[in-house]
Amino acid sequence: MEIFYRKSNAQPSLFFDQRTDGFLRRLRSKKDLEEYLGIDEVFDFESFRPQIEAAVAMQVKPKKSKRGRPSFDPVFMAKALWLMHRLGQPMTKFSDNLLKDAVLQSVLDITFPDEVPSYQTLWQYNEYFAKSDLFQTLFDQQVELLHELGVVPRKSARIVDSTFYDVPKQRNTRTENALIKAGKGQTLWNDNPHKQCHKDIDARWAKKHDVTHYGYKGHVNADSATKLIVGCNVTSASVHDSQVIIPLLSGYDIGSGRILFADAGYVGAKQSAQIFAAGMIPMICQKAFVGRPLTAEQEEDNHRFSKIRSRIEHIFGFLEGSMGHMKLRCIGLRRATHEIFFDMLVYNCARLRQLIRASQAKLPQPAAAN
Repeated sequence: MEIFYRKSNAQPSLFFDQRTDGFLRRLRSKKDLEEYLGIDEVFDFESFRPQIEAAVAMQVKPKKSKRGRPSFDPVFMAKALWLMHRLGQPMTKFSDNLLKDAVLQSVLDITFPDEVPSYQTLWQYNEYFAKSDLFQTLFDQQVELLHELGVVPRKSARIVDSTFYDVPKQRNTRTENALIKAGKGQTLWNDNPHKQCHKDIDARWAKKHDVTHYGYKGHVNADSATKLIVGCNVTSASVHDSQVIIPLLSGYDIGSGRILFADAGYVGAKQSAQIFAAGMIPMICQKAFVGRPLTAEQEEDNHRFSKIRSRIEHIFGFLEGSMGHMKLRCIGLRRATHEIFFDMLVYNCARLRQLIRASQAKLPQPAAAN
C-alpha cells in the first residue's frame, strides 16, 4: 500500500489560497486581533511614505549598483516597529515571535521566513527613525489631522499630567555624578568609547510617594472628550510637572477659551497666570498643607474637577497595562523622546479603534429577516 504525506511548502496544495483566506478570516473574527489586522484603517502608513523614506535616505548611502540583497521597505519596518510597541515586546523577543507567530506574519504580510527582519535590522531602522525625529513629526501631523477632521471637538476641555519612564540605573562615582548634574557629562569616559555609549547622562532621579524613579518623564496633554493625546513633551524625571505647561499647548489650545484640568502638582499663582495668558481657563485641584486643611468648598471643587481630570489616568493605565511601556530600553534623551512619542502615536491609533467600535455599536442595526 502506497503512503501519501502532506505536501511541503515547495509543493503548495491546490486549495492553498482558499485555506489561507479562511485562516485570515478566522483571525479577523477575534476581537483582540481586529486592532492589529486593521491598523491601516486608523493610520495609513502609505500616506506618510515620503516622510518615512526621507528619514532613512538621509542616513543611508545610496547603493552604486543593484547588486546584493535589496533593503527592507522603510514603511514595512515602521509598521513592524509600530506592532512591537503595541505589544510591548523587546526587539529580541519580537524578532523571534515574527518567525513563529502566524498572526504577526499576517499583519505584516510576511510570506516567507527570509522576509522577517532580524533584531539587528529592527534596531538599525529604529535608530534611523530616532535620529530623524520621524515619529515626533508623525505624531504632530496625526494630531493636526484629528482636529481638521473634527474627531477632536473644538471646545472640549484639556487635561495635563505626566508619567515616569524608568531606564536602567547607572553606577557612577560621586565625582562622575557631580559632573553629570553640572551638565558636563559629555566630558566623561572619552578614553573609553565602549563604556561611554552605555552611560546615560540625560536621565535623572526623582521620588514620588516614597517610590524612587530614575529616567524620564512623559508630559501629556489629553482631550477630555475622546481621551486622545493631543500634546506631548519629554524631560528628565527631575523636572517638575508645573514647569511644563506651555510646551504642551498647541495652536488649537492657545486662545481657544478651553478649560484646562490638572492635579495638585500644577497649583501655583504663576502656573494659573500662564494658563490665563494662554487664553485658557485653569481648573486645578487644590492641595492641603500642614496647618491649612482644605475647606469644604475646596474639597467639593476637587471632587468635581477629578471626575474629568481622572480620565487621563485611563491613558496611563493603557500604556502600562496593555502596552507594557513604563520602562525604556534605551539611553539618552533623544532616544527616550523617540520611544515616548512612538508610544503616544500607537496609543492614539488604539484609542481610535475603540472610538470607531463605539460609534458603530450606537448605529441602528438592520432588522433581522424573518
